[in-house]
Amino acid sequence: MKLDVKPREVAAVKEVETYDDVPTMTASSDLVIRGRVTRITPGRHIGSSGMDGQRVRDVVITVEQVFLNKTGTTPATVTLDEWGWDDRGHGFQIEGVTWSKTGDENYYFLRRIDEGPARFRLVSTQGRVSAKSSRLTPTAAEDNPIHEAVERQSETAFRTSLRKASDNYRAGRLRAVPVPR
Repeated sequence: MKLDVKPREVAAVKEVETYDDVPTMTASSDLVIRGRVTRITPGRHIGSSGMDGQRVRDVVITVEQVFLNKTGTTPATVTLDEWGWDDRGHGFQIEGVTWSKTGDENYYFLRRIDEGPARFRLVSTQGRVSAKSSRLTPTAAEDNPIHEAVERQSETAFRTSLRKASDNYRAGRLRAVPVPR
C-alpha cells in the first residue's frame, strides 16, 4: 500500500490531558528534551485491520539536551509516535501538531508508552515547542495560556524555566497531574 507523503486531513481530538502552564506540563512528563528529528519511517499498526486501523509515523529524535528524565536511563535517541495514516494510506495529522520533518529542532514533553523502552508520545497536543530560528512556537492552541507564555520567551529563558520546573519537581515543590485512566 502506498502511504501519503503529506497529510490530507486534520483530525480533531478530545484532549485527555491539558495543562495551564509549562511547569505543570514538565512535571507531568516522563521525559522533557530538546532534540533534532533525524529519521521518519512508517511505524506500527494500531487497531484492527480494515477501516478502523491506523499506522503511526516513527519519528526518531536525537536527544540533544535533557531537562527531566523519569525513565531511568538517558537514551541517545527516542522514537515518537506521530499520527499517521489510515488503513487506506491516507495521511492525517492531529489538530495543532503538524507532521515532523527531518531536521526539525524541538522541545518535547513526552510520556513513555509500552511498545518499547525508548518509545514515547507527546504528553498532550501542547507537548511540542518548535525551536526554529530565534522564535519558539508551541503546538498549544493560541487561546491556551501555554501558547502565549512560551511564545513571548527567548529560548534561553525557556530553557531556564524548564530547568527550574525540573528542579522544583525533584524537590517536591511541583506535582505532576495524575494520568487519567
